[in-house]
Order: sequence, then C-alpha cells, then structure tokens
Amino acid sequence: MDRIDLPGEQASQNQSPTSETLGETPKFGGMLHFLWSRVDAATLSDRELEWLTCHSENAGMTARNLGQTLANVAALVETEIALRDAGETVTGAFGPYGLPGFLCAMGELAETIENSLEVARDAEYHLRTRWESRARALGFKHADNEEKSNG
Repeated sequence: MDRIDLPGEQASQNQSPTSETLGETPKFGGMLHFLWSRVDAATLSDRELEWLTCHSENAGMTARNLGQTLANVAALVETEIALRDAGETVTGAFGPYGLPGFLCAMGELAETIENSLEVARDAEYHLRTRWESRARALGFKHADNEEKSNG
C-alpha cells in the first residue's frame, strides 16, 4: 500500500503519523475532510454518490439531536446552579472535568456534522453535474437556455 504524505508531517518514511507529528489531536470530522479531499468523485458510481448525498439528511437529524441534548444539559446546569445557590445538595454531575469534556465532545460532533454536510453537498454537486451532462448528450437543454432562446 502506498504511503500518504500528510501536511505538516515530520515522521520518517518508516513511521506512522501520530497526533504529535501532525500537530493536532485526531478528530472524526477532520478524518472525513481528509478522506473526501483525496477522493476523485468522477470515479465514483452514481449509486455511491447518491449514498453520500443521503448523509445530509442524517447530518440534519444529528444536528437536531445535538441541539436538544445541549438544551437539556443547559437545563441541568441551571438546576445545579439554582440548588447550589439555595444551599442545597448538588449532584456534582458536572464537576470540574465532566462539563468541559462533554462540551469538547459536542464541539467535535458539530464539526463532524459540518464535514459530513460538506461531503454530501459535494457529492450532490458531482451527481447533478453528471446527470446534466448526460441529459445534454441526449439532446435535452437546460431550462434557462431554453428561456433565453425563446425570449
């Protein structure tokens, strides 16, 4: 298998890249972007491009779920603050490490959603371009071109 040279890589040819050699912590959204940037969409089948475009629906649902989860967490934090201010016992669910870690994970999820949508939009663009090219080869004209020639 050929080795892929990564930007900013300082590892020798015999070493695998690590977060230290790449200068950042690996994130799933970054991996999606990395992989998609190396795909030649022209080599993918219509079915593969259609499959990728469907991920925009999944990303939308994931974004809605993320929003609901964050709203629920905000309500829990508000309850914790109110309990603390009233001098009552708090659960401690969002101690010094819980909330920051949770928020970082949610930030990474938002980045993954963004990158997933980017892939889906690009795949849809390539698929539509391909369909348009096929339609023109069969003699169909674009609606905008027809209006201009009839106007």
